[in-house]
Amino acid sequence: NQTMRKEDLMMKFRKNQNKEKQIPKEKKPRVYYKVNPHKKVVIALWVLLGLSFSFAIFKHFTAIGRMK
Repeated sequence: NQTMRKEDLMMKFRKNQNKEKQIPKEKKPRVYYKVNPHKKVVIALWVLLGLSFSFAIFKHFTAIGRMK
């Protein structure tokens, strides 16, 4: 048990030494990208998504029974 305790103490000592050696890094400010949901491009992409989804549903229901 004493050898285990000595090993534990050595591990703690080594961990503390590593912490002392590390130089604190400078934190860079985070850059946040914002998208305006009212831009014409965003609205056009939503319309395109809706149209393509509705077309896929239309093709799915009109293709039933023709897959022979």
